[in-house]
Amino acid sequence: MKTGIHPKYYKDSVITCTCGNIIKVGSTKESYSTELCSKCHPFYTGKKKTVDTAGRIEKFEAARKLAAKKQETIKAKTPKKRKSVEEKVNEALQKERERDEREEAKLQEKLQKKRESYRGVTPVEVETAEEEEKSDAPTEEEEAAVAPTEEAEEEEAVEPTEEAEEETPSEEAA
Repeated sequence: MKTGIHPKYYKDSVITCTCGNIIKVGSTKESYSTELCSKCHPFYTGKKKTVDTAGRIEKFEAARKLAAKKQETIKAKTPKKRKSVEEKVNEALQKERERDEREEAKLQEKLQKKRESYRGVTPVEVETAEEEEKSDAPTEEEEAAVAPTEEAEEEEAVEPTEEAEEETPSEEAA
């Protein structure tokens, strides 16, 4: 046998029963304890014996009481109230209103800062400064002037001039 890989073997190991019987055996453990042995087991003795190992009945009763307590706590809890569609919509509208109010407050702050920056400046200078800011982006009229639409080109091509109308004879003259 290899040394150091096997557990220690006890030649005088003892098994002790609850009835008091002691059996000597060889084992890797020094001692054992058991609840039944050949001297007290009903099969070998012929006597009926109720075996309550580690309080099985008490354990069962305790588990039953614990389960009953859990059921009571579950019943005692109030169920969560589900929100109706109307409540959900109202919440969403409230959030949207609050967001709009925050944006409005930010815009008011910006406007107030601009007004403060214009203090001491004449109203004409303020108007010109605002017009310069607006003039940076092209207006719709400027965009329309740069690129006329196809409809406008078709209208110009279809409308006859006044001179052309005078040259054509009308039914009244005939």
